[in-house]
Amino acid sequence: MNSDGTMSLKDDYASIRGDFRDTNGQWLCGYSLKMSKETVFRIEARVILEGLHITWEKSYRQLEIECDNALLVESFLAGSATNSNLVELRLINGYLNRNWKLRF
Repeated sequence: MNSDGTMSLKDDYASIRGDFRDTNGQWLCGYSLKMSKETVFRIEARVILEGLHITWEKSYRQLEIECDNALLVESFLAGSATNSNLVELRLINGYLNRNWKLRF
């Protein structure tokens, strides 16, 4: 999964998008959403959350996630997402604890 989020400087929204490719680089599916403008950290968390949700619903059970937000990835790997005030981080933590193979 390769995903990203962007914020509009003149409008009150952010856009998130991602796409999924198989091990040969062939495109499988993608997504894009508009959401209300938030902090960069929260937008990046929402990008990951949406990607995990789509991955699970499509029954993909092996996933490599590319994310350029090191603080966000560290919060997952260190387990601090469990106690976060951000609902997106707690939901991501729930997905991470499911029966599948993930790599950041």
